[in-house]
Amino acid sequence: MTNHSMKTLLRISALVVMGAWAAISLFRAIQQGLSPQGGDDLYTYWYAGQFLREGKDLYKTFIDGDKPSLPVVYLDRTVTDLKEIIQPNLVPAPASSPLAFFLLAPLAFLSWSLAKAVWLLINLVLLGCIPFLVYRLFQDKGWLSPWEGIALTCAMIGLSSTRNATASGQITFLILDLMLAAVVLADRRPWLAGLLLGVALSKYSLSLGVLLLFLLLEPKIRLVLTACLVQLAGLLALMFISGSGLPAIIHEYLLMVNLHASMEGIHLAALVRGSGQEVWIGLAWTLVVAIPIAYWRWAKALRRFGEKLVPLSRIHLLTILILWALLVVYHRAYDAMVVIVYMGLIAYLVKRSQAWDLSRAARFWIIAFSLAGQLLLMIPSGSMTRGYLPALLETVWGRVENLTTTFLILAFLGVGLFLLFRLRREPAA
Repeated sequence: MTNHSMKTLLRISALVVMGAWAAISLFRAIQQGLSPQGGDDLYTYWYAGQFLREGKDLYKTFIDGDKPSLPVVYLDRTVTDLKEIIQPNLVPAPASSPLAFFLLAPLAFLSWSLAKAVWLLINLVLLGCIPFLVYRLFQDKGWLSPWEGIALTCAMIGLSSTRNATASGQITFLILDLMLAAVVLADRRPWLAGLLLGVALSKYSLSLGVLLLFLLLEPKIRLVLTACLVQLAGLLALMFISGSGLPAIIHEYLLMVNLHASMEGIHLAALVRGSGQEVWIGLAWTLVVAIPIAYWRWAKALRRFGEKLVPLSRIHLLTILILWALLVVYHRAYDAMVVIVYMGLIAYLVKRSQAWDLSRAARFWIIAFSLAGQLLLMIPSGSMTRGYLPALLETVWGRVENLTTTFLILAFLGVGLFLLFRLRREPAA
């Protein structure tokens, strides 16, 4: 067998294994998502939607412990018992801004089981859009073959965080789609990009990096202004519907933010949770990332590329800021699937290594480490192991997953910064 034949066989074998694992992961996520315990994060939006239907302030109703009024007439049936609305062991604390709840409000007109199934289907479509948008970030058309695109998609689906986000009904896929679409459209249609980013800011913990990119590093005033106005529209809509004052709504929302910030997760502050040092940890790490980015942007990049950033440098900064946001703002393990943006950058490194000033050894070790990190993030946990492990072991396993994810994101961020400083001029497409 020739070397070429051997490489082809290895690639096909790897793709088959990745495809099989992606199929198993997706099956388990769907199975868990449709189970009685599934959709726990979606429940927050569905439950809040019950109060939006009544024209009430969804934050105040949670804080006051209010219950939906009966009977509730859904499109598929009528419910007269609160036991069919209040799900045991689920705490519907609203963490997102009002706009996200308005966006998912139509699900509140369906009974819980049907709403969960409908959102699962929508979420799978949103998940499928992510690899395409990652591909479109790079202006070098055709840099990824269809088979390589399938491999990247399988790697994303196989992530433990992707399984967890699917099973829990999170809005992570929606927010990431909006973030990436905003970046893709930023130059051609800044108003539309601003509209998309404005909706994405409903989960600011994920989209904050994109806002900072276009606010500070590559200022696009129309885009940022539109995004802010979109969020303001959501606040005003809740104010007019519920009758609550704007200061009251903002205060209630900040209470929810503080409530979630004190929870466990993959952000750095979770490592010292309860010590009172959480804010300082976030600020310190922000400086660690901000100082080299500022030096690169206003010293090196201006000399090498001119005032306007080249597209590949924008993708570097986007990747770094997304990873930074994972570490300094409250996040659970399911949000770690946004590392697909980092994996897209590494895939581009494999295909277009001439874009960086790297030795062959440095390139090899960066790619090898990134692949190893990808495999670690695919280890079964969360929805994959739920119900198969004793409760104590499941808790320990979850903490190990959080720590592993945190340190891998730290390492990926370090690699992203290193590659930024090794970036050459944009290669010809």
